[in-house]
Amino acid sequence: MKFGILQEAERSPHERYPEMLEEAVFAEEMGFDSYGTSERHFLVERGVSSPEVFLGALATATSTIRLRYLSVVLLAYNHPVRVAEQLATLDVLSNGRVEASTARSQHPATIEGFGIDPRETRAQWAEALEVIVKALSNETFSHDGHYWQVPERTLSPRPIQLPHPPLYVSATSADSHVIAGEKQLPVISGNSLIGGWDGIAASMQLYKDTFAKGTPLSTPRQYFGAAMLVGHCAPTKEQAYAEALPRVHRFLDSTIARRTALAPTSEDYAYQVKGFDEISENRDNLDYLVDRSPYFSVGTPEFFIERFRKMEAMGIDEVIIEVEGLSHDLHMQTIELLGKHVLPEFTR
Repeated sequence: MKFGILQEAERSPHERYPEMLEEAVFAEEMGFDSYGTSERHFLVERGVSSPEVFLGALATATSTIRLRYLSVVLLAYNHPVRVAEQLATLDVLSNGRVEASTARSQHPATIEGFGIDPRETRAQWAEALEVIVKALSNETFSHDGHYWQVPERTLSPRPIQLPHPPLYVSATSADSHVIAGEKQLPVISGNSLIGGWDGIAASMQLYKDTFAKGTPLSTPRQYFGAAMLVGHCAPTKEQAYAEALPRVHRFLDSTIARRTALAPTSEDYAYQVKGFDEISENRDNLDYLVDRSPYFSVGTPEFFIERFRKMEAMGIDEVIIEVEGLSHDLHMQTIELLGKHVLPEFTR
């Protein structure tokens, strides 16, 4: 079992970026395996628009923790060769610690802001991923596709990790789990918010079944996936709930608004709004939200041990915990409690 931290820079970047660097260094000290931040655009006080710059700074302050894009957006505004160059450069700077999860974006602000047709996001993602694998894996490469044409070239620098840094698929729909399995790429599942425990179990089983019959895009990895959750840990349940509830409200409100805006733009995004009615009706009932799925995980170290045991039994190899949206002190509290009392309970 592996454990990662995800952070999204809620609040002013001038305040939050230095805090995140401190929290990431502390996560390494506490034994976490990876630290990640995602690529987001046009969102005031939420997200990191240039994760390659932020992770580059973090590479110089850490030595063992894996550095992960969660996720890099593979759409036409991000030329895949530039993405490959960024990954390879960070791999060199970090001495072979970079990883990248890839996505097609769930943010209307990004898709509309860069003039992307929502009906083409999945096709752009797939072709960009193909170019990135070629560029990172070969001494020379070329590409003649629908969206990109690249004459024979050599990527510079070359990555340290061969044939390339680990690549993942960020998946929230059943279709994305199938695509990850078909390509035999590791999957990071964020599918439990709506589907609950049954939904994530079904998605992981669908992924495993497809993986067994898939054709590897690159060197296949025997890996059956990670699950992402929003987590907060405190010494008592009452304290954890009191501290986390305002953040849970903000997260739900922003997620529902974003997905409601995106769902009508393409059939590929229609699944985004299914199942939110019951969740919205119970937004103040944190017991309900915590029990129905692993997506909101709020409680004591003992609660997290029990929850992670359940996820491990489902075949999940890694848990990625979003520690964000509260104060710097509370983030440090969660990282310390998990690092001292939860991570040592699992075979690493």
